[in-house]
Amino acid sequence: MSATDYRNPPAKVYVCSPYRGATGAPVEMRRNVALAKQACRALTAYGFDPRAPHLYYTAFLDDQEPDQRTLGLRFASTWIRESASVLVLQFDGESLSQGQEHDLRAAERIDRKVVCVLVAPEAGAWSPGVEFVFEPGWISRLRAALGVSARRQVRLRADPSEI
Repeated sequence: MSATDYRNPPAKVYVCSPYRGATGAPVEMRRNVALAKQACRALTAYGFDPRAPHLYYTAFLDDQEPDQRTLGLRFASTWIRESASVLVLQFDGESLSQGQEHDLRAAERIDRKVVCVLVAPEAGAWSPGVEFVFEPGWISRLRAALGVSARRQVRLRADPSEI
């Protein structure tokens, strides 16, 4: 698929991963942002159009301010409506975050396809620069849920400074 092939646009996938997490601690938020970025890179490499509003809106809305958080969640719901599927990323052994639960309720209301994937840090414990291991077969499950065939994987270099 070429970058200018408008006849077959890539399927939009809403990335539902934690942002604040359980504690809201800065290290936990960095870990969660790193996960969302890695997932978006992988989705892009496999020909999907990832949508991660928690990476976008938190650049100019303060997630710690209730009014701004509510506004971000409301806007994120429109991204769910525009997406073909919702990809839920959950750390093995952790509960879904409040934001993820909000997103799942929104997806259920409009009968959006949901694919859940367990993830864990590659080295067992996360620190900056550590990649995440996704549950085996997650891309195949996503393709099956969307009814799309395999597209050629694009090679993307991970930038460790962004992780």
